[in-house]
Amino acid sequence: MRLFTTLILIVIHLDLLGQETKFVLKEGQGFTEEYDVLKSDKKVKHGTYVKYRQPFGQYVIIESGAYQNGEKHGQWETFYNETSRKTWNKLKEKGNFVNGKKNGLWTYYYLDTAANTTNVEKSGANGKSKSVYVSIDQKNEKLRQAGMFLNDKRVAEWVSFDHEGEVFQRYNFSKSKLVFEKSLEDSTSYNANRKPLFIGGLLCLSNFLANNVNYVQIVSKVDRDSTYATINFIIDEQGKTQSVDIVTNYDNKPFKDEIQRLISLTDFYWLPGLKEGLKIALPCKLIYNIVRSVNDQNFKSWRTSFEIVE
Repeated sequence: MRLFTTLILIVIHLDLLGQETKFVLKEGQGFTEEYDVLKSDKKVKHGTYVKYRQPFGQYVIIESGAYQNGEKHGQWETFYNETSRKTWNKLKEKGNFVNGKKNGLWTYYYLDTAANTTNVEKSGANGKSKSVYVSIDQKNEKLRQAGMFLNDKRVAEWVSFDHEGEVFQRYNFSKSKLVFEKSLEDSTSYNANRKPLFIGGLLCLSNFLANNVNYVQIVSKVDRDSTYATINFIIDEQGKTQSVDIVTNYDNKPFKDEIQRLISLTDFYWLPGLKEGLKIALPCKLIYNIVRSVNDQNFKSWRTSFEIVE
């Protein structure tokens, strides 16, 4: 059986004419991949691609796109891969690749809990399904960030939005200039005097940390229902994190190591602080919380949150 999605244009041939391909169905740990490879070189993906899960027999798309001679090409869409049924098939980001590099407009979305409509059509002879078409009607998606890429580099002005749809930050990557930042009251001093700022704003920082934390590493070592970490660090003149100090409410080295790794990933995503237009090193502080909850079916889950203190 083969799964197709209408998240992308299935009619895109990507120069398939003249190149014979073979369909591959690959089972992974908790997910399935379906794609085409060249018959002449079965290591080279060439054609449509989809990765999905099937909890309780339902199709939950993880990502969908296409390859051209082994490189991502054309429109790709990635979805939130969450366990909650309410979050299934929620669009996370979409944009275009050209020869394996991000190019053109890319858009990123908040995880909205409003229900989507997922349509599934099966086709085949003698009552057997040989192919499945999945189409997803996105409803009430909330735009988090949008901007242009040129060969994997962010260029021109990028805009970030809060949950209410209001502009939170505008930053011009081509000019290395902060155009607007909602958290700063004095707009005349954006590029003269300011604290260190995460590119995209506070909500993008929270999203970055949540998407990159190794939950398995953390929750497997936490032996209590809740804990927290206070993280002090310095953003230097180049926008890198320095002198990271982690204080937790109990001693757990693996937990601290994971937080240390996580904070180091934010290097170069920061705008350094400024004083009279000159870059200076300034301190920052984050609080990371992790809480274990139990639902009515006695199912245990973890909730995490990040808060910028200063």
